[in-house]
Amino acid sequence: MVALALFTWRQLRLARRDAALLDLRAFRFPAFTLGVLLMMIAMTALFGGAILLPLYFQTIRGLDTLQTGLLLLPGGLVMGLLAPLVGRLFDRVGPLPLVVPGAVLMTAVLWAFGGIDARTPVWLLLGLHLVLSVGLALLFTPVFTSTLAPLPARLHSHGSAILSTAQQVAGAVGTALLVTVMTARTAALTRGGASPVAAQTAGLQAAFVLAAVIAVLAVLLALLQRRSTAGPGLHEDGALNAAD
Repeated sequence: MVALALFTWRQLRLARRDAALLDLRAFRFPAFTLGVLLMMIAMTALFGGAILLPLYFQTIRGLDTLQTGLLLLPGGLVMGLLAPLVGRLFDRVGPLPLVVPGAVLMTAVLWAFGGIDARTPVWLLLGLHLVLSVGLALLFTPVFTSTLAPLPARLHSHGSAILSTAQQVAGAVGTALLVTVMTARTAALTRGGASPVAAQTAGLQAAFVLAAVIAVLAVLLALLQRRSTAGPGLHEDGALNAAD
């Protein structure tokens, strides 16, 4: 935290001479700050969930890595195939009609994963993962675009770097947090005499529920999304330069 504070202080000073590694003045644009927060929360929930589901398939259901990968493959294909369509819809309707349903779908699926056990049908798990992939496709492209749209041209590269870095940090935090919760819950039930499968299942359920709770914050932030254009950003930038 001390290093982060020193980094922020130094970058703000260097930004006045256009020599900053990351120009943190991008955070002066509310739409950018909102988008970064939304992306971080979504990535915290997503990366944690992306780690937990393969663990469930392999430790609870006894599948090997190839079977696990084949079950998760359709979701990745759905996200890739939907990307062009989501981009065209974003140009027509803006972020709000896409981001809110995407965040809701993500939250609902993570909550549903919190109720899975050793007897949950594989076809149901596959269906839930496909729905999760649809929600993520609706969420990420509009958020990324609308987050960078208000920034003036001179801050685009800095904004993109900040957003990418924030995603990586949030993914790492989400993975560490949810795996820690799963491990702690599993260990507590094992000490209480529960069977290994029951303890591991309960640990995964607790972690998925926590991911769903985190995802609720993404829904709340998604409701604040609005259609963004470059014009207001340039206007704000002019006012910002005058103030500086």
